[in-house]
Amino acid sequence: MRKTVFIGSLLALLAGAGVACAQEAEAGPGKSLAKAINMATDPPTPKDFVVQSRPPAERLDYIPIGAHRAERERKPMDPQTVKAREAALSALAERQKARLGGRPGAQPKLRLPAYALKAKAEHDAMVRARSRAGAN
Repeated sequence: MRKTVFIGSLLALLAGAGVACAQEAEAGPGKSLAKAINMATDPPTPKDFVVQSRPPAERLDYIPIGAHRAERERKPMDPQTVKAREAALSALAERQKARLGGRPGAQPKLRLPAYALKAKAEHDAMVRARSRAGAN
């Protein structure tokens, strides 16, 4: 008895979802099913002050959620340009390897400005003085 009630209610739910899917073909079956069982809604339209306070879509630095991706502004590079850029990157990599002495994983030596070297020397002197005072 319980099994037939469960199956009957499941069939009724699926039939209702099928009707909802037929009515809203653009939303997709998942959203239609969720709306049929009151688990999804359509977003409300924003108030006028919200629309007026937003910058125009042309001035945005990001693609807003729900917006379609515009046509690419830059066209793909031709094969000659790609090869030229790869050669420039390879030459840069070779210069870096030569500069580091060919040691794998070596990092370039950090060059501090003069004011930082002076501050470091003062700090090191202060630390040495404190350690001598503590040792006595």
